[in-house]
Amino acid sequence: MTLMIRCWQEDRRSCCAVLAVLAYLLLAHFTFGNRVDQFVGCGLILVAYAWSTRTRRLARGMLPFLMMGMVYDCLRLLHPLLTSLSVWVAQPYRIEKALFGLGSGSARITLNEFFAAHHWGAADLACGVAYMIYLYVALGFAVVIALAGRHPKLLSRYGWTFFFVNVAAFATYCLCPTAPPWYVASHGLGPADIATQPSPAALVRFDAMVGIPYFAEFYRRSADVFGSVPSLHCAYPLVVLLYARELGNRWLNAVFFGFYLLVMFSAVYLQHHYLLDALLGTLYAGTAYAIECARATPGSRDPQPAPV
Repeated sequence: MTLMIRCWQEDRRSCCAVLAVLAYLLLAHFTFGNRVDQFVGCGLILVAYAWSTRTRRLARGMLPFLMMGMVYDCLRLLHPLLTSLSVWVAQPYRIEKALFGLGSGSARITLNEFFAAHHWGAADLACGVAYMIYLYVALGFAVVIALAGRHPKLLSRYGWTFFFVNVAAFATYCLCPTAPPWYVASHGLGPADIATQPSPAALVRFDAMVGIPYFAEFYRRSADVFGSVPSLHCAYPLVVLLYARELGNRWLNAVFFGFYLLVMFSAVYLQHHYLLDALLGTLYAGTAYAIECARATPGSRDPQPAPV
């Protein structure tokens, strides 16, 4: 007990983080069940907090990403609320067709419908890879910054910007559930079927190409079917790009900008999002970064490196 009191007095933030992780594991155990990946992620954070001062700094930097996963996992507990909310099915489709559709009159179609009829093996492969690694790119960027140890303030700002973009998006999913393009293609524009299972949509072509049901298994564990607005697939690469710019490396900026554009294209090409969803994801990410920049004081920023 004395050890626990001393730990609380010396580092209350770390103690609160540990308690939050343990509370999440207990909540999962008594509701939607525990999984191996939960124990791996939470276990790594707990070990990092206990191991040394350096690993504790790493754990603090990575904590917002773990918390994002915990919040997303808990969204499944709110699924019964969908029965009392009106899921947008036809409205986003009609807005998308009006703003970004191809053709005119009765022949006008959305970009998603165009790509459903016109797709190519090279694009399937490139877009599948982009969708496979987009989250790892966001997490990997944080890990590299943390291990380098030269930009601790940037890591903190990046992590919490990432977290609050997700919280804002999750709140939107709950308050304004929206059907993705693949749902409209398979179920039509009628009332939403709340019992619909998650789908990899056009990513089944990637699975067939590589001979591994990666995305079929990935989306089977999805916590939310009607969460297409905004597109976090498009928000994540932009958050990475915005913070990478602060490192002053032009080549790195070019790579991340290209990746952001590829994910934007992939979101529409693979039938997971309308272009409107992708633009709103961009808006969420840009707004969160702008708020963080406005909030940050000179002392909360790392020294700016010279451009490379």
